[in-house]
Amino acid sequence: MALIDQRILIDAPTDMVWQVIADSSRLAEWHTGYKKVSVLTVQSAKVGSRRRCTTKAGKDLIEEITAWVEGMGYEYTIISGSRYRKLQGRIRLQAGPDGTSVQWTIYYKPKGVMGMVRSQFGGRRQMEEMVANSLRQLRRAVDAQGKRMDEIERAKVAIRGRLNAEERATYQRRHVPTEPAVESTDDAPVALPVVDMPAVPSFVADLEQVIEEETSAADTQPKPPVGLREALAAQSEEPTPPVVPLEHRPFTRPTQTQEIPAVPIAPELNTPPHGIPLPPPEPPAPKTPPRALPAVELDAPHPNLPPPTPKTDTGEVSIWEVFGLRRPSEADQDALDDLIKTVEVRKHKTGEHSLYRGFQRGVPVRRLPQALGLRVRLALAAVRVRLHHK
Repeated sequence: MALIDQRILIDAPTDMVWQVIADSSRLAEWHTGYKKVSVLTVQSAKVGSRRRCTTKAGKDLIEEITAWVEGMGYEYTIISGSRYRKLQGRIRLQAGPDGTSVQWTIYYKPKGVMGMVRSQFGGRRQMEEMVANSLRQLRRAVDAQGKRMDEIERAKVAIRGRLNAEERATYQRRHVPTEPAVESTDDAPVALPVVDMPAVPSFVADLEQVIEEETSAADTQPKPPVGLREALAAQSEEPTPPVVPLEHRPFTRPTQTQEIPAVPIAPELNTPPHGIPLPPPEPPAPKTPPRALPAVELDAPHPNLPPPTPKTDTGEVSIWEVFGLRRPSEADQDALDDLIKTVEVRKHKTGEHSLYRGFQRGVPVRRLPQALGLRVRLALAAVRVRLHHK
């Protein structure tokens, strides 16, 4: 779909511009494409309202309102009489400190191939000029009413800056909520209504505690890990086992799997406390050389090895040898050799007495029953051989 978007700034309040746009009877005053407009429904300012618009060429169009926002704009579509397959329009107002911005957007889809050609060669440009001229005529119609933007209107839609410290301190609220007066007498106090305060959620309390811990001055000091103090207190409460002297500890003989390094004992330390000398250490046993393995003949079959692979295994031989067939490449090569020999003999016999050797056709050869590969076909074409069925 094609899109046309035009806008114009009018130095007038939004309500003045809306009075001209919202009145369907005044559409012909500023729309340069229409010379007469008549409302077909009871209400002209609501969704579903229709109006008949007569163009300068005398053609009638039926427009229907599809969206309506009071004081801001509306959308419409042409349901009958249009040369386009689909046409939708939207008029939107936006207030600003310099005036009211009027935006007119049109979406349309040409009908057929000729419609697309007409749109490309002048149709789109004509519609853009019509929209621009209509917006200028709308500004003239609003200016004719004689009302411009005043300071109050500009202040309502102007963008204000942020207040500074002094302005915030002296700022007065426009609407101060007033509390209802409570009538009371000296004889009896007035009972105020009890208001149930909502309970504070648990996650809010946890969040306040975390924020307080993070903002406290002690937070900058290093903290012990969580649970360290409890572990130290529990360890101090446990009784400490008594220390047993080394000479009173029971002697445990090491097992065979444990390796104890040999430590030389000095002569003065060779006598233990009980006065019995220790036997001298045994000399280490001599190392026996490794036993040589008997030589194994590679050709002789070993009883623990699996039998050799048979000849019929496809891992050792091809499938053609298993079934006793010739390879396709060998059959093609033999057939090609036979054909070339036959062609050369015929060429030699028929070409000796020919005066136009360069214009001779290829020698016809009967096609073989088996399928020929690409290499065979190329080789036959090189020697000018034509294959045919018998």
